[in-house]
Formats: sequence, C-alpha cells, structure tokens
Amino acid sequence: MTRSAASDRRLRFGAMTLVLVIAAVASLVLVNVLAKRFAVRLDVTATREHQLSPRSKMLVGKLKGDFEIVIAAPLKDPRAVDRRALARLVDVLDQFRRASIGGASISATLIDTGSADGAARYGELLDRLRARDQAKIDRQLADLRGAQDSAENFAAWLESVIPSMTSLRGLLPADGTVANAARGYLDRRMAECRSSSAALRDLAGRSRAALGSGSAAGIPDIETSLGLLRQPVADLEAGLRDIAQNLDVLSKDAGSSEGVRDIARSIALEAAQQRDRCALVSDTLARMPRLDITRIARLLQSATAAILIGPTDVGVTAIDLRALLPSGSAIAASGGADLGRNAEELLATALGSLAQPIKPIVVIVHGQPRGFFERNKVFEAATQRLAFRGVDVLVWEAALSPDPPSTSRLDPTGTRPVVYVCFNVDSPSGGPQGQTGPERAQKLGRALNWIVERGYPLLLSVFPSTLPTYGEPDPTVAFLPLFGLRAESAKPLLREVIRPAGREVQAVQVVRAAEGEGPPHPIARAIKGLPTRLQWPIPLRRVEAKGVRVATLFEVSGPGLWAESQWLSFLQVPIEQHPSVPNPPSNDSERDDGKGPWILAAAAERDNGEHTQRLVVVGSNTWFSDPILKDMTEVDGRPVAANPGNAELFDAAISWLAGQDDLIAQSPTARAAPLIGPMSGTTRTTLRMLTIVGMPVLVLLVGLAWRWWRG
Repeated sequence: MTRSAASDRRLRFGAMTLVLVIAAVASLVLVNVLAKRFAVRLDVTATREHQLSPRSKMLVGKLKGDFEIVIAAPLKDPRAVDRRALARLVDVLDQFRRASIGGASISATLIDTGSADGAARYGELLDRLRARDQAKIDRQLADLRGAQDSAENFAAWLESVIPSMTSLRGLLPADGTVANAARGYLDRRMAECRSSSAALRDLAGRSRAALGSGSAAGIPDIETSLGLLRQPVADLEAGLRDIAQNLDVLSKDAGSSEGVRDIARSIALEAAQQRDRCALVSDTLARMPRLDITRIARLLQSATAAILIGPTDVGVTAIDLRALLPSGSAIAASGGADLGRNAEELLATALGSLAQPIKPIVVIVHGQPRGFFERNKVFEAATQRLAFRGVDVLVWEAALSPDPPSTSRLDPTGTRPVVYVCFNVDSPSGGPQGQTGPERAQKLGRALNWIVERGYPLLLSVFPSTLPTYGEPDPTVAFLPLFGLRAESAKPLLREVIRPAGREVQAVQVVRAAEGEGPPHPIARAIKGLPTRLQWPIPLRRVEAKGVRVATLFEVSGPGLWAESQWLSFLQVPIEQHPSVPNPPSNDSERDDGKGPWILAAAAERDNGEHTQRLVVVGSNTWFSDPILKDMTEVDGRPVAANPGNAELFDAAISWLAGQDDLIAQSPTARAAPLIGPMSGTTRTTLRMLTIVGMPVLVLLVGLAWRWWRG
C-alpha cells in the first residue's frame, strides 16, 4: 500500500513536471514568435546611436517599392575592408531594413568578391542591371547611330556647298562696300566649311568607335559617344542659321546682279533645310537622358562597388564605397569619427537621390573680385555637401558681370529649381581691382534686386555696412521690406561678458532655433536644439507688408546685448583676438540700440501675383564658410561638429527654397553628440522649487498615507 502510494506520487510529480516543461517550452516558442513578428528595439544611448535620424526615417517613409543595397567588395580580406567599419555598416543596414515598413522594402546584399562564389554572384548582378535598362540602351544606341549618320551627311553638304560659294564670290563686283563685306564673309565661311566637314567626319568615326569598343562591364560607352557629338552638332546648327540668314539678305539686295541673287538664294534655302535637320538632331542629343547603368558603368568595372537599386521606374545610384567602408588608416586619421553616422548619411543621401530625382541648382552670387573662390577655399564644405546630394553649383561674380550664369547646360529642359545664395560684400570700405566696398555693394545690390524682381528664391547673408551711417541705404538689403523685414546692417549685435580677467566684448552669437506659437517652421524643425554660430550678427526687425508670411528662426535677448553703431575699428580685428582688444566698444552712445529682442534669421514668403516667392535671410555672412562648418570639438573621445546647426540650416534652407519641404529633417551627423539646450528662466525656477519644496512635501504625503493605512 505504501509502495503504491509512493508510485502514485511520483507519477503525479512526473506528470506535473512534464506539463510544466511543455508549458515553458510552449511559452518560449510563443514569445519568440511574437518577438519576431512584433519586434521592439529600445535605444537608450544618449546620441540615439542605434536608431535612424529623423531625415533618414522621413526618406524611408516616402519610398514606394522594393529597394536593394548591394555592397560588393573583398569583405573577408582585412587588408581591404576594416572590420569596425563593416560591423557598423551592417548595423546601419539592419536599421534601414527595420525602418522599411509600409510602402517600401529595403534589403541588403553583401557580396564577397574575393571568393569564387562571390565573383559569380557579382557577374549575375551585372547581368541583372544590364537587362534592367536594355530597352533604354537600345533606344539610345539607335538615336546615336542616327546622329552619327547625320553628322556625316552634314559634312558632305558642307563640302558640296563650297563650289557654290566660290562661284558666288566670283560673281561679286570687284569693289563696293557690300561686295567687299560679302567677299570677306564668304572667305570665312568657306574656310569654316572645310574645317567643320573634316571635324564632323572625325567625330562621327570616333563616336562609332566608342560604341563599338564597349565600356566597363560590357555596357556600350554611350557617355563618351554622346559627348563627342552633342556640342559640335549644336555649334553647327548656329553656323547653318548664320549662313541662311546672311545669304538670304544678299539674295534680296537690289544692288546685286541677278546671278548673285540666284546663287545666294539657292545656298540660303539649302542651308535653312540643313539647319532644320541639324536642329532636330541637336535637340535629340540634348534631351537624351543619362542612363543609370551607363553612369555607374566604370564603377562596375572593378570588383568593388556599393549600389542602391530601386524599382524600375526609380533607377539605380552608386555610393562611394571608400567613404562607406573607410580603411583603418582613414579611420585613424579622422580621429575615430562615428562610422555609423557616416554610413547612414551616405545611404540616406543615396535614397534621397532616388526619392527626389529633380535636384535644385544653386547659384552663389557674391560681390568679391574675380577668382575669389579659387584663391580662398572658404566654401568647399558647403559645395561638397551640395554635390554630395546631386546639387550643381554655379558662381555669379556680380561685381564683374551684370548677367547671371546660364543654367541651360545643366538643365536643358528647365525643370530644375534654381536657388540663389548670396555671400555679401565682406569689406565695408575698400577692395581690390579699383573697386571700393560700396561700389561692389551697389553691383551686388543690383544683382539681388534682379533676383527678387523675377521671383527667384534667395538665401541672403548680411554683413555690416557703413553706408547707412552716411545716410545711404545698404543696397544688399534694400528689398527686405517687401518680405516684411528690415536689416539694421549699420548696427551689428555685440555681447558684453565679464571675465575674471576683465570686461570682454564678443561679436559672436551661438543661437538655437526660436520656439514660436503654432507648428514650427520646417527649417526650425531641422535645426531644433542645434547650436548655430553667427559671427558679426546683424539684427532684423519686422515691418508691415501685405501678402507676406514671416517665420522667426533665431531670436536673441538678454543682458549685455546691444546693437553697436561704432564698430568699424573692432571689425578690423580678427574675432579670435577680440578678448585682448583694449577698450572694446560699449553701449554708451545714443545711436546704439539696447532694446531687444532681436531677430537674427527668418524665413519669409510673399505672393508676387504669379507665385509664392521664398526668402531666407541670416544676419551673418560667414555662417556657412569652411572655418565654421569644419570646426570640430571632442565629445567622449570622438570628434564631432562644433556647430552642427550651421550645416543643418544650410541644407534645410536650400531644400525649403527649392520647394522640397518634405526633404527637410535633421541629418545623421547632426546627432553625433548629445546636446542639452539652454533652460528658460521659468524652467530653472520650477526645478529649484521642486528640489527645495517638492521633496519635503513628498515625504510628508508618504507619512500621512502610511498613518492612514495603519489606521
């Protein structure tokens, strides 16, 4: 009986243990299934290192369809690929994959080209890319071969027209003003016909050879073939038009003989017909789009590549693999920069280039002497950021040329938005090449007024000016009242700081985005919480203007701030030497202005009758120059940007002015270090009261609750 009872107990315990084990296993399986389906990742790092930036999330949210990121390199060779960079890249790729929920799917393919299997997979990738664009390649090949045939036909006509021109020249009178001019014109044109005919035959042959030889990865070298013909055919069209027009005039000259008029009329008609044919060929070549596969063909020739493949109607783009996977020496030289942020920035930019295929054109207009940008490499960082995003940059030297540069070469169809960026005159008094500061300011002002009158978007930077001191308006800011703003360019803002060593005056403001009522402006969202450095800041004031909407981006106030009227001698001292300047300016003049707050940057929109014109004005001139954008500091042993707000303001302003509001958000590099913004007076008072009064009151309430619970 006892033995039976013990057996029963063991059986029950065994059954219960089995049930518990089965339940535990089933729970673990269920938890893993749920975790896989409803994955949650919590990033508790100060810099949000393991989640995408707002800009990257926004870009992913805009995508539709399937995207594939292909990384092809000898991934297992430590001499070619740094393990740290590869590990961070894989982590970032996983973040993009996890973020691609909804309308888009982002996958990653890693191909180790150092192995036999990887080489075979890379070959399959090339075949897939060729097949993807084969129909477009065939169409462009047909257009190019037609253009080559036409070029040879034009060359034959140019040769055939020379005898007719020779006959026409022989029929002209021996003297006379009209006859001498016509004879000289025909001599020039016959020489040009001979040289152009030979050049066209040579170019057509070289263009055929480029297509026949093929290019990287077995893809026809369409880029080289097209480049050989596009400009010469366009030049030929202009030449044929000139022949047709001038000989048509000669054919109608009553003073010429009938034989002269008949031959001139015949040549003019033939030239007009050839011109029309040439115009069709030139238009076809000018509108021929650059195929993705031909653009990255040379990259594909090597066994290392980073490619982003979008849906068929979106395209393919390449990523700089050396930047995506920097070498160990490059990592050491950069001081151990954040590899993850760098990889995310590159991948997000590539996604943005596909999500927004129409890129703006930026025209930097300035009043400096010729070659200023070549001699002073002060905007390399800004132009590199633009080029990195596929934005082309042109320079308008307004002090030397009253006409803006043409954008037709970069945008033959006229579909790309053009944004003008002003770098103001940086000298209020003098200047090289016999032009004083005021003279250059006048020329820059005329250029800026031309931009405003035609309704183009403008990013304006302001610099101190001496002209208002003498009762003359500053021409570079004279149009601002149209946008509901006024710039006090004769009174830059200074700050007085009391140091242990004595009184110090600063011509620098480090500001953060202003928080106004209602939803924040798109630019303000992009620079929220980021320190932005403005040197020699110029205060702005609001004025009444109809049909204008103004959003304040930066606003400052507080003790020790004032707008100084006597600043010229202080300006001539470099900013880094200001602490050692004896007797710096002070708020001691009736012309000084100590009444804040002051606006330092604003975004404005105005309805000019045809469309809405946008303007961003920043009360500083060097805020996007290299010394500020490249200024680095060290946080937790890592180099990070000292002024991240400047770069983000520049990017956001260009996107907003181009009408691409949906691309505005903070980039990955803006969050490389944890940033704590300044607290307002109300916040500080609240925290003090909670510390002093809140803790005793909390203890008292806990004691009362305990007494009540114990009865």
